[in-house]
Order: sequence, then C-alpha cells, then structure tokens
Amino acid sequence: MTILVKNATKAQPGEIFALEIDFSRRLTAGEALSVSDSVVIIVDPTGADVTSTFAVGSPSSNTTKLIQKIKWAEAAVNIGKEYKVTFRAKTGPLGTDSIYEEDVYVTIFD
Repeated sequence: MTILVKNATKAQPGEIFALEIDFSRRLTAGEALSVSDSVVIIVDPTGADVTSTFAVGSPSSNTTKLIQKIKWAEAAVNIGKEYKVTFRAKTGPLGTDSIYEEDVYVTIFD
C-alpha cells in the first residue's frame, strides 16, 4: 500500500499489510536508502513504542522506498485509536549521509 495523500490511512484489527514511503523526491543525485541504517518506529496514542508488537520483520528498501509490513492489534480496545508510524531513512554513500523522516498515521476501525 503506497501512502499518497496526507500520510494517513485506516486498518482493521488483525489486518497485515505493508506501508511504504517513497523518498525519491527528496533524494539528491547519487543518494540511495541504506536499509541497514533505516528504521521504522510505531507508537501508540500514549506515545509508547509498540514497534516490537506490530512490526513484522525488519524494514526493506528498493533504494528509494522504505517498506514495513505491519500486523495491527486484534483487540477491540484498539478500535478508534490512532498509531503513528515513523519512517526514518538514512542514505549513503559514506560521507554524504542524510536522514529523512516521514510519519504515517493509522487509525484502527471496525
């Protein structure tokens, strides 16, 4: 699923799908994402880091996009809650590293 507008989407409890952010418009000539140095962080409405609960594996990349598969909580108590998914992408080559960040807000609905 590519996020195109307002970096917001919805998910149903128990859904599993990948979110991706395309950083190509922000990269300069010669820059490519370094997946080993990039991270995705998921926080709940209280600000608690829930990445280890929801992230399925590690982020992947195709040099311009950072991709993370996520399994959303199945508990009914999560309905109506909004989670922030932060994509922090680091680039290379060495000596010219940049860090780019984008947030996606995911609301759980029934």
